[in-house]
Amino acid sequence: PSFIDLNSNVGMPEVERPKSKTRDGAVHWNYSIHPELDAAAQYSFDEKGTDALVAKGFGFAMTHTDNGVAQGTGTFIATNDTEEARMTSNNTPSYFSFSRGKSPQEYPSSQMGSIALLRQAFYDAKWYAENKEELNLSYEALLNQQNGTMIFKTRDDLELLRAAKIADEFGFEFVYLGSGEEYQSISEIAELSPTVVLPLNYPDAYDVQNPYVARQIPLSDLKHWEMAPSNARILLENDVTICFTSNGVKAKDFWSNIRKTIAHGVSEADLLKALTTNPANVLGMSDDLGTLEKSKWASFTIYDKNPLQGPAKILEAWS
Repeated sequence: PSFIDLNSNVGMPEVERPKSKTRDGAVHWNYSIHPELDAAAQYSFDEKGTDALVAKGFGFAMTHTDNGVAQGTGTFIATNDTEEARMTSNNTPSYFSFSRGKSPQEYPSSQMGSIALLRQAFYDAKWYAENKEELNLSYEALLNQQNGTMIFKTRDDLELLRAAKIADEFGFEFVYLGSGEEYQSISEIAELSPTVVLPLNYPDAYDVQNPYVARQIPLSDLKHWEMAPSNARILLENDVTICFTSNGVKAKDFWSNIRKTIAHGVSEADLLKALTTNPANVLGMSDDLGTLEKSKWASFTIYDKNPLQGPAKILEAWS
């Protein structure tokens, strides 16, 4: 069955830094908080990006603009260029992060500032709901998004735990875009029972032939190179639900890293679930996607051999 990517930027325009430091209109005052942005209004067909998804076995992607603290909602696309490619999932996610993005404003200038800004935005939206006197599109969007799937991008395991504290404070349940470093805080993360979308961009081996150069490589970097391919297995062993994203990985590296993940202890069945049924569950689309069954959408890829076991050629891709 066609894979489903919850973290894509295909078809999204490049973000430009605003020239004015003052944000006008019925929106939040800070450029990093723009939950009212809808990826569906920005999406345009990207043949090169779509072909890259097909080469990795993906038939569907939730695409969005990765910019700012509150980034707005994504849009669900199929990997073809017809008008029907832009679809509506049962649960269109909204995206968040601790990164300020391309903003001309000085605040936030640190992760602590991003945390404070996001928490204040959620509190302001709560106050707005109870005391609304005039329209604010940002707060309206934040309130609506709290009823759906909220996906939080993290850059390391500690960011995931910090985001989880915000979720607990406001009664949210985030799906996390992981960093690949979750194994470093596995006990704390396992207690959250989250869904984590894992990257497949494992670090390359370091050249340690020169002893003088080798001394400059931090031990933590060497350890991460060793442990990164085992991250998915460690999460599964601790009953954490995982998905995989192909974002930032070339097709050749995607498939080699898939096989490396299997070699480090993830079964083919669990790996396929992380690419098909698990993301379908996140989107509330299990009745349509994720498996090859009667009455589901006929989206699948045919290979000349098992691509999970070795290099394979795509014979047909149906969408």
